Amino acid sequence: MIGEAKKHMTRLYVNKRDDGGRSIAQEMFLGSQFGLSWECDMRKRLLMHQWNQFVQYDMLRVLVCTWNCNGQIIGEKEDISSWIKPQLADKVSPKIVVIGLQEFVPLNAANIIKGSSEDKVSGFKKMFKRESQKNAPDENVDDERLLRTTAQVEKVLGKDYSPIDKKQLVGLFLIVFVHKSIAKSIKEPEISYCSVGEFGLANKGGVGFRCRIQETTMCFLVSHLAAHMQHNAKRNEHFHSISNELAFNAKPSFWNCPVDGKTFALGHDATIWFGDLNYRIEPAARSTIRKSENCAIAKI
Repeated sequence: MIGEAKKHMTRLYVNKRDDGGRSIAQEMFLGSQFGLSWECDMRKRLLMHQWNQFVQYDMLRVLVCTWNCNGQIIGEKEDISSWIKPQLADKVSPKIVVIGLQEFVPLNAANIIKGSSEDKVSGFKKMFKRESQKNAPDENVDDERLLRTTAQVEKVLGKDYSPIDKKQLVGLFLIVFVHKSIAKSIKEPEISYCSVGEFGLANKGGVGFRCRIQETTMCFLVSHLAAHMQHNAKRNEHFHSISNELAFNAKPSFWNCPVDGKTFALGHDATIWFGDLNYRIEPAARSTIRKSENCAIAKI
């Protein structure tokens, strides 16, 4: 069946290639506009018609938490239980808890240079040498932050959860916990990251974790995008840069077709993108929403 469909679509693609508008529509249908081979995309489309005949669904509850720390460390006496262990009405605990922090450390020049890749900062090290020496970050301070934060979360979640992976990229910090009941089901775990700040520095960027749970691939990506209302275009640019640069060495799967041997964040069955995205509601719209009765946005 798939073989015949491939022949038919190849014939259609070749015969109609000269029609520019139709060719673009066909390319979108065949997947080439999205970096997918059309054979891969057709395979998905054909099998979707018989999806319920061979797929069994299981519920998986995931809790994703995000916070901009503004360079402050979480105090030992601070109660974070309501944040990472909320009281749910149905009392069903999440099987995966993902925590993404932004500005985990102060975003000063010394920390940014320290956390950026060597090839991106060789010139800046000379430029900021004096400032870096003056405000040189203490390696032990970062370690203390990581250890303390991890310990606080572990204490709240309890012994049923264990950290499976974590990564810090300057101010970004991502840590993933899994419940012991599904720990053995987590396959192909992998962390990846990319920097999208000016000149490739890591003051802005993304950190992603991906894995396979049974036959479903998942990706959790925390990012910190450009700030300020007027920088909407820069935020969009950061989003596209992270989408195209943050890649994993994931094995090919039936549903997910890697591009050039790599799997990107949006190439998973489920991708949860979160963090301090800095997208804002325009002041005029914000005022209208406040004035509207019961925030009836649909009427606006």
